[in-house]
Formats: sequence, C-alpha cells, structure tokens
Amino acid sequence: MATLALVRLVEDLLAYGLTLTDVALATGLCRQVFREIDRERLACLCTRPAPDGRREPSPPAARSRLLGADGSKLRDGHRYATVVLDLESGHVLWLARGERRSAPEGFFDLAGDEWMGGVEAVACDMNGDYERAFRERCPHVAVVSDRFHLVGNLDGNVIGEVRKDLQRELVEAGGQEGARRLKRTKYPLMASRPTREQWERQETGPRGPSEKQASLFCGEVRPRWQAGPESAVRYRGLVASDELLFAADLVKDTLSLAHESHDPRQMRELIEHAAGICHGTGDRHFARSARPLESHMDGICAHALHPVTSGKVEGANNMIKTLRRKHYGLPDDECLFLKIMDASRKKQRW
Repeated sequence: MATLALVRLVEDLLAYGLTLTDVALATGLCRQVFREIDRERLACLCTRPAPDGRREPSPPAARSRLLGADGSKLRDGHRYATVVLDLESGHVLWLARGERRSAPEGFFDLAGDEWMGGVEAVACDMNGDYERAFRERCPHVAVVSDRFHLVGNLDGNVIGEVRKDLQRELVEAGGQEGARRLKRTKYPLMASRPTREQWERQETGPRGPSEKQASLFCGEVRPRWQAGPESAVRYRGLVASDELLFAADLVKDTLSLAHESHDPRQMRELIEHAAGICHGTGDRHFARSARPLESHMDGICAHALHPVTSGKVEGANNMIKTLRRKHYGLPDDECLFLKIMDASRKKQRW
C-alpha cells in the first residue's frame, strides 16, 4: 500500500518523462508499484468510464480550429498508426491502428458532430484515405495538403533522379569531366531561392579545412565547406547547362510563389502552370511529379485560405519514435498510445 506522498512523487516523476526503470532506480522501490500508479494516472488523464464498466478514450477537452493528421510507425513490419493532433496546442487527440479511412472516423465518433463543427482545416500529407474520410464525414473542414511533401517529392523524385541520369549519360558518352562536375551538387540544386539569395549576400566563400579534429580518437582533419557566392554561381551554371535542370528550377520557384499567394484562383493557376512545365519536358521523372499536383489540386490550393502545414505532426512522429525506443517493452499498443498522449501535454504541465 503506497502512501499519498509516494503516489504524488511517482506521478510527478513519470509525468516529467522518466521511465518506470528510472523511477525504480531513483527510489529503490518495486517496479510493480510504479506500474500500477502509472496505469491509474494515465487512465485518469486520457480515458473515462464507459457505460459497460470499462474505460474508453476521453473526448477532446477544448475546442480546436486546426487539426493535423498523419501516419506514424508503430513497429517494424509496416505497422502504422494514425495520429490526430491539435496544431495550435500540439496535443495528440486521437491514435488508432492503421492508416485506412476507418482510423480518423473513430475520432469523429469520439469528438461528435458539434465539436467537429468548430474545426476549420486539417493538414495532412497526400493520403487519399484521410482526405476522403474528412470530406465525406466533415465536408466543411478544408483539407490542406502539406507543402513540404510537395517540395520533398520534387527534390527527391525529380532533381535527384535527373542529376543521376545526367551523370550516367555523361559517363556513357565519355564525358568524365562533366560527370565529375555534377558531384556534390545535390544540395545547391535543391536550395530554395531565398537560400540562394542569402549565399550571394555573403562576403566570404567556401572555407578551407577546419582546425578542429574530426574525432578525439582520430587525428585526421577533414575539410568543412560553407556555402557562399561561389555556390550561387555554380547553381546558375548548372541550371544554364541543362534544360531539365532549368525546368526543375522553374517548377520549384513556381511552387514557392504559389504557396505565398492568398488567392485560391491565382494559386490554382500557378499549380497548373507548374504541372504543365512537368508534362512539357517529356521526362518520366517530371511526369511522375506532376501526378500529385493534379490529383491533389483542391488540397494544395486550400493552403491559400488556410496556410497550415503538418510540421507539428512530423514533430509528434519524432516524439513517438523516441518514446518507442525509450519505453521498450510496453505490454500493448494502448499503453503506448496513452504514453504518447501524456507526453504531448508535458509542456503545458511544466
């Protein structure tokens, strides 16, 4: 039987983020005592009694205007969970196994139509199941496709692949020197216009080898380079030397300009122009990049009225990954879900 003072101490330590093992080592008491205290603490925080005597998830306590939805890795073997959180507070509101349309529908049933009526927009990646679930159940909620997934699609599937194709063609044609010049150009080619303008404003160019050793156990000194005006000049030379790289530069700047617009009609015209550039190149990588622009046009253009991203959801995914590693050996997924919801509210308490 634990005293009230011990229970409060254990609850504070667990709420701060310590694991059961950490608390057991700090206090010298049995882990089973802490496990029961932690289970009761999480149950009171995130669940409520059900009519049948069991416990069920508690509905959101406060209203939310902006939501974020994304998938998070639950365990190895392509096992994922759906995460729904409040973009303004960062609180995780719902977790469910899987990434199907039924996952967010459970959150709709929990929150209720009245609560969902106050939601204005939801930010998510280009997951068709999430979009259909929100549009069918809550048509008043604007589904906003995350802009950084579009940029990542362009950088990885277009610029990176086009650069590799150019290197391969130059090597096959005997242009070893040209292929060598394309090495270490991935970062300059993916840089945005504000980043390149910042390079041009810098007074110093690349730095020489750093005086700091690479490791305490290795005396080797490795060169560290800093982007400067020379990087901007190199970028302009690369873009001017190849039509596909020039087209990628146009698409990248067009997407950036579109996401700065607050007019949905103007944004749609810019996105359609970017998709037209992709199709006009005749390149398979550009064609693959144009498909999400066309199929998710409404979600992309919703950014004009609701400029939100799923950045906080991605941050929550990193937090979940840390919790999975830190709390290795939890008995079931429900215990992990309660830990995640508790961790997302830690800033408010401390």
